[in-house]
Amino acid sequence: GEVSFNKVDSSEYIKTETAFDYVSSFATYIACSLIIYLLVMWLSPKFIEKSKLLLNEKIGPVIGFGILSLLAIPFFATILLIIGITSKVAFALIALYVLLLIIASSLSIVGISGIVSDKAKLENKWQRFGIAGAVAGILWLLELVPILGGIIQFATVILGLGILTKYVLHESSVNKEH
Repeated sequence: GEVSFNKVDSSEYIKTETAFDYVSSFATYIACSLIIYLLVMWLSPKFIEKSKLLLNEKIGPVIGFGILSLLAIPFFATILLIIGITSKVAFALIALYVLLLIIASSLSIVGISGIVSDKAKLENKWQRFGIAGAVAGILWLLELVPILGGIIQFATVILGLGILTKYVLHESSVNKEH
């Protein structure tokens, strides 16, 4: 028999990033963050003030709730899948979890930009909106740093999940009291 060898050119499998890829990624990150900021500003303006307060005064519980949310939701979804009759609820919970992971960084940007806006003594909501865009841009740039970027992404997701969880739990406990 004959043996034939075809050398594979590995350069066709390596994707190099172009300047357009970076600009597109930057614009997408900023746009998503600002759209989430506008939605929060429109649907729940108290969330901006509460997230700023949580990051300033209760950072420990926020981080704890963020880590707990990150681990508990998939755990409960797995339990619901194992039970079988609750599989539709499990898939809905997984979809909600994915959505939360997608917007978590933007929610932490809302809180961080609120703190920065207060430090700069900005009262106009459109100036605060601009600060949110600047904070998103700075975070995007920091996430490009090889090791630091992953840590920052993880931290913003944890903070975003923690802010949202703490806000929802606090609001639901306030509503139950009244």
